[in-house]
Amino acid sequence: MTTSCNVCGADCSLPLLELHGVPALCNQPCATASEARAVRRADVDLRYCRCCGHMFNASFDPAVAEYSARYENSLGFSERFRTYARECVDELDSMHELAGKTVVEVGSGRGEFLAELASRGIATGIGIDPGAQEPELPSRDACRIDLLRELFGPRHTTLRADLVCSRQCLEHLGSPVQSLRNMRSIVAPRGGAVFVEVPNGTYMLREVAVWDVLYEHVSYFTHLSLANAVSLAAMGASVQEVFSGQFLVAHAKATTRPAPLSAPSEQLDSLAMSFARSAAQKVEQVRNALRGLRREGQRAVLWGAGTKGVMLLNTLGEDAAVVAAVDVNPRKHGSFVAGTGHPIISPAAVPDLRPDCVIVVNPVYRAEIEAALAGFGVQARVLSA
Repeated sequence: MTTSCNVCGADCSLPLLELHGVPALCNQPCATASEARAVRRADVDLRYCRCCGHMFNASFDPAVAEYSARYENSLGFSERFRTYARECVDELDSMHELAGKTVVEVGSGRGEFLAELASRGIATGIGIDPGAQEPELPSRDACRIDLLRELFGPRHTTLRADLVCSRQCLEHLGSPVQSLRNMRSIVAPRGGAVFVEVPNGTYMLREVAVWDVLYEHVSYFTHLSLANAVSLAAMGASVQEVFSGQFLVAHAKATTRPAPLSAPSEQLDSLAMSFARSAAQKVEQVRNALRGLRREGQRAVLWGAGTKGVMLLNTLGEDAAVVAAVDVNPRKHGSFVAGTGHPIISPAAVPDLRPDCVIVVNPVYRAEIEAALAGFGVQARVLSA
């Protein structure tokens, strides 16, 4: 374990939250309940750097979180997310005129974003991901797609592209500044750009979103720490909140040299310390609410078998009073939640369970979930966790 910040390298961090024995990978579907309960586990020691405003898991070991083609974190089955992704590509196309360009995606996964980029007429798309899979393209002649099934690293700096995209990936990489430098090396010779999207650590602090803390995320970027990481990689960028504040995006271009580090404000320091005080209270508040459901003999289902739902179930254990987890991703149906063994079912199966309560772990999808429940004729209380 190291208490030195993985962005600025300073050893001036403060502890925020400890979690013990959580799944090393939340998004690896398990074929049986027994397999799910036997997954590899690890500890989280979430710390806040007073020198650059970054948060990181001091207990992270990359050898523990081994990614493969089984890793399943596709969000594109939600219409809310698909709309956001299309708007994201529209903005990139407007900024960079993608037709005929070469684009590298770091952390391409199943290739949904590459497919969106292909629809804008890119000439070549290169996906880098240990579990990279061929995207579904409207036409085989749409563009050339090359897949590199490996972790992103220094050997990829010989690639040349007009744009590098990294969405929901940088937080998984142990050395984010070096990773950004590697991305810069790919685009700088062509005067290209780097687009980065990460979970918003400032939102996590502000909303006391404890279910957003998980082992496979080594980094939790605030506005400041993402800007600092980009600057240390010798790029300039604007950092913005998107997706109802849950994500941060940075549009970056190479500069001549790294910029000086910016120190966190008193407001950010205070927000971090408030999270440290409030996290345990938030867990107990939700725990007590779900215990109340159990005492009343009510059946609950959890909507969302992604990282937030997996972490809630593993944190609360049997107190969750949940009979199943629901997910719109059909690739998860019939599998089991890592760590707890809860069955993962489709939305269409919810009426058969006749739940009294539906627990929503991500408020950004609440309207979509309520519409789905109404469509199935399910009359249940909807609670946000």
